[in-house]
Amino acid sequence: MIHIQKATHTSLCEAAHRLADGEIIVYGCASNYIMCTNMQVESSVKRMFELKGRDYRQPLPIILDPGDAHCYASMTAWQQEVITQLMPGPISFIVPARNIPAYVNGGLETVSLVWQENWMMRRLYELFGIHTGTSANLHGQPPPTRVEEAVAYFGDAISMYIDSGPTRYGIPNTVIDLTKTPIVMLREGPVSLSQVLKLIAERVKLPATA
Repeated sequence: MIHIQKATHTSLCEAAHRLADGEIIVYGCASNYIMCTNMQVESSVKRMFELKGRDYRQPLPIILDPGDAHCYASMTAWQQEVITQLMPGPISFIVPARNIPAYVNGGLETVSLVWQENWMMRRLYELFGIHTGTSANLHGQPPPTRVEEAVAYFGDAISMYIDSGPTRYGIPNTVIDLTKTPIVMLREGPVSLSQVLKLIAERVKLPATA
């Protein structure tokens, strides 16, 4: 049976318990609906790769508050200031990794950080903590912007769907690699590279070498 709940405090509490048990859930964030699991449970992470048809060498992002990024990233002072000033938002930042299981990021030396302007993401983080997530679609197919689209992809293979209605942006995050000099945009989403550079110039006072 397909398990769909409306987005409420009660449903998010249930979702947090399911993540703790290593289950896979789907919820809507600002960009699109994402599928998530406990990144410390290897079998669950691998199951997410299998459901999507995603290559294991393609790293998964992690969802966390920038204030906790030092637990899983080894950043310069400038990189830390960039994510502090520009997150939350529709931008994923690639930074040097620390303590990331190889089955999550493909054994790379980097990790992609996600933190959006989305009350469900924040509340689930408060209830459960850091988790890994990716768009809830089959690899190569359009990311879902409504829960019905995610259900059409995965049906009862997903433990729980949380329905919060249509997503705000309807497209995946912009992805910016902060490990490159100058920084590189790997995917354009709601924010362009010129807009990212403008925000950095306005908000980040440290030099890029800091």
